[in-house]
Amino acid sequence: MQKIIFGILVCFTLSGAASAGEKTATVLEDMFRWWNGAFKVEGAYTAEAFGKYYTEDTVMIIDGSVRAQGLDQMSRNFNRIQKSVDSVELVMPPIETFTSGNRIFTYHKELIQQDGVKSVGYVMGYAVVKDGKIAKIDFVNMSEAAARALHEQTGD
Repeated sequence: MQKIIFGILVCFTLSGAASAGEKTATVLEDMFRWWNGAFKVEGAYTAEAFGKYYTEDTVMIIDGSVRAQGLDQMSRNFNRIQKSVDSVELVMPPIETFTSGNRIFTYHKELIQQDGVKSVGYVMGYAVVKDGKIAKIDFVNMSEAAARALHEQTGD
């Protein structure tokens, strides 16, 4: 019986750190899944909806520029994107993701269609989590050609 209890305690202790090859869902991945579904529904990007995943004072930085601060600006930003392109899909699961402390690092692919033209983008960066919600996103976008060149340089 003590071995079983010890095993359960070890599992709970290690549950925050995934072993090699093991995937665990994060608030960021949950938000990506919601985001994909919301993109298909006009008006779904409300401040209240973002509040399920983001803190009130969240900051979104893309390519070194602050794109949104707070839930209202997040809503306005993504409503603008929703109206400006035919479709965007964040491919799930991400190519790579891991957590370290209160940060979630991600490398993911996005499929975009604008005016009937399809393109592929890659995004790298991290989210800072506070009280179970995203307090900051800091992402860098890459074109498919730039991502391919990076892979060729690193051998990945």
